[in-house]
Amino acid sequence: MMAFALFESLLILGLLLFVAFIFPERWFRKRFSQKAAVIVLVVGGAMIYLQNILTFQLPTIKELFLVTGIPLLTLIVFLFLLSRS
Repeated sequence: MMAFALFESLLILGLLLFVAFIFPERWFRKRFSQKAAVIVLVVGGAMIYLQNILTFQLPTIKELFLVTGIPLLTLIVFLFLLSRS
């Protein structure tokens, strides 16, 4: 379980760094804490779900697409809504 927690932590940190490199600096000046919180909560939830899948059996391709696709769409929607308000 500890290796999975390390993987989860590295994935969340890597995602935040990737987003920080991709988006312009001014995008993070407004509501940085809300945007970072949304990213961490959605990715953390996806990793918890993935951990439950991996505990009992290997996931199918469909499950892997759901585990990555649904959080990605959720992130896009929430970050879009945060940036518009």
